[in-house]
Amino acid sequence: MSCYKFLHSVHIDKIVIDGTVTISSLSYYRQLEEPQWIADRLEGSIEVNLTEGLVVSGNEVSSFTPEGFPLPVRADTGGKIILGNKVILNYKHPDVFVYCASQGDLAPLTEAMCGDTKNPYDACVRIVDMELLAHRMFYRGRILEMGGTKVGDVFSYFRCAPVEYCNLSLDQKTMTTRPPPPSPFVKHHDPFPRQREVRIAFFEPRQVLPSQTLTIKIPRPKEIFIEEIRGISGSTSTGLGTP
Repeated sequence: MSCYKFLHSVHIDKIVIDGTVTISSLSYYRQLEEPQWIADRLEGSIEVNLTEGLVVSGNEVSSFTPEGFPLPVRADTGGKIILGNKVILNYKHPDVFVYCASQGDLAPLTEAMCGDTKNPYDACVRIVDMELLAHRMFYRGRILEMGGTKVGDVFSYFRCAPVEYCNLSLDQKTMTTRPPPPSPFVKHHDPFPRQREVRIAFFEPRQVLPSQTLTIKIPRPKEIFIEEIRGISGSTSTGLGTP
């Protein structure tokens, strides 16, 4: 299945000729003050809405907490905590950096990414091999903001996989099991499924990073990226997209 990176025309040469691509943290996408399209308030997280409230005298919150996560609220012995019906429990995956693309047929993806959005893209490059791109970014890529440090010296490991879509905003009244743990490869079921996203994620940075977005330069980019579309009529090139 083909993979594509949608972007603004101004960035095409940066990818295809210069071999520079941008990765961003999960928290970067959560904090964007934009419509839920590129921005995603639930990026790498899951929330539980306590619509009926809860009286906590022990570990009652455990049924609303993903496995492996500490309890966000716990009463001491003999104590009691009353949570109102507007409390939202939010659990976040440890921050990772991701490179996002889309996979599937070009026509419907172009409609989704370059059509009915507030800031539509107007260009697209095809990624010849997503796994090869992931491998080259990790083993051969260098981070420009860090003086050309190798990606593999900064992050511990990487993973490439399609994104799954499900409900990440759960309701106390309808839950029958504990919520699943948050993942960088799971997004909310609305409005993101049309993007048919596939990701490369870089995990466990070994040092403090200078920014929530990093630019990686890879060698021989024309082996991986092929220009498909440049300057779709009617699209607005705002510069918000990153390569």
